[in-house]
Amino acid sequence: MLFSRRRTLKDFSRECGISVSAVSRILNGKSTYCSASTREKVLSLARLWNYKPNIGYRIMTGMPTNITAIIFSQNRTTYLETNLRIFIELLNTLSTHEYATYSAIMTKDSEENFQKYLELERKGCRSFIFIGHAIGIERILENIKNADYHYVGINVSYNPGSPQIKLFCQKNFTFDETAAIFSYLELFKKQGRNNFRILAPQEYFTGRVLPYAENHQDAENLSCKHLDIPACEFPDSDGFDARYDSAGKTIEQAFREDSTIDGVICITDFHALGVAHFLHKAGKKVGEEVLVCGMSNTTAARFSLLPITTCNYNMEKIAEEIIKGLFDKEEFFKLIKPELINHDRGE
Repeated sequence: MLFSRRRTLKDFSRECGISVSAVSRILNGKSTYCSASTREKVLSLARLWNYKPNIGYRIMTGMPTNITAIIFSQNRTTYLETNLRIFIELLNTLSTHEYATYSAIMTKDSEENFQKYLELERKGCRSFIFIGHAIGIERILENIKNADYHYVGINVSYNPGSPQIKLFCQKNFTFDETAAIFSYLELFKKQGRNNFRILAPQEYFTGRVLPYAENHQDAENLSCKHLDIPACEFPDSDGFDARYDSAGKTIEQAFREDSTIDGVICITDFHALGVAHFLHKAGKKVGEEVLVCGMSNTTAARFSLLPITTCNYNMEKIAEEIIKGLFDKEEFFKLIKPELINHDRGE
């Protein structure tokens, strides 16, 4: 069997009658003194011969590459189903656009994280997607901007006025969970549910819910509806159990004080499942007597026999927007609003 040899820049030079350096500049998208017809002839041959520039040379010389790094801020973020779903969609979308991908998980040490970034750069990454706010991200982003690489953040900050956005990550997409909370409040209002509770850690409630509520007509009474729950620091799947247990115990205590609660909003589906299962054991009709709301449309919520209202993001569409934002030179802060979904598989 005969194999055709790999084409070189000299082959282009002979066919087109121009220098090797001119061929190289055309193939790498740089300006030359060549005519438009000569330029098109070089590009046509590249398509005909399926020519790919030497990636090793491009990496060594710091030239642009079709290699992207997706960086998780810490190990804990890799267990969040929303992050995993957007990660998979980003891989699919980048692959469609003929991009190779590396991934990395950052640590609690800023210097170690910077070295991880440098290793990704040495491997040829010239575009970077950050999921979450990694420790030391400021130094990394400063280096990326100085090198004129592409970058975008996902949930690097939840506040467009935060220092991280103003000073460093000026290109950020945020999954707007707070919008879902206020959509639930509107749903409660339509259904006449006034004795509801919001389960959230104090820092989450004061840092993300109350600022959003400033212009909301029913916001003045939200603080008295809040039930504090522990912030989960488990780095792995044990965190799901911890959320489930803490929410169940919290709502049990709340029902001892007031058994007429008719709605509960939780910041994760696992908190919502803990609430729903306690209510079921207590003889309450979940979804009718008490509407239980979670977040992120996880697999657990979708297949729960107890009806959970949750919210969903169109990850395929969002991934396309993120890739567009990755190569966009303009600064932006985009809140991605979810749609509400009610899962009711019956008992």
